[in-house]
Amino acid sequence: MNIPFLMDLVLAGLLVAMIVHGVLLNRRLSQLRNDRDELAAVVRDFQVATGQAVAGLDGIRVAADSTGRTLQERIDSGRAAIRDLEFLVERGERAAERLEAGSRPVARPVARPASPLAASAAAPAAAPAPAAATDARSLLKAIEGMQ
Repeated sequence: MNIPFLMDLVLAGLLVAMIVHGVLLNRRLSQLRNDRDELAAVVRDFQVATGQAVAGLDGIRVAADSTGRTLQERIDSGRAAIRDLEFLVERGERAAERLEAGSRPVARPVARPASPLAASAAAPAAAPAPAAATDARSLLKAIEGMQ
């Protein structure tokens, strides 16, 4: 055999190996191009989803601000109602104390009669009705003053 023929065989073998390697490389490059297109589609979808998420967060932020303001208004009105109720309770307690003080019977010395006959005679003479009427009138005036 000739050396030039052997060299041609080696060269032909190397060319075949290069062609096979080129075909394999072309397949991989095609797969990379397809993967790149898929990756570009995924990136576009991700951008759309990100835009929607940002819009959703903005909506949540607006709703949270609105709800926060509404809640603060309710808290403020509740605190005002508490102050009003405390005032009314204090005023009611003072009125109750005045009514209680006005409704206490005045301690009057009671004379004990020596005989039962004298006791029956003294009973019509005592007139507690006008004092009770005066107490009732003062009680009504105090209630009207509270309103």
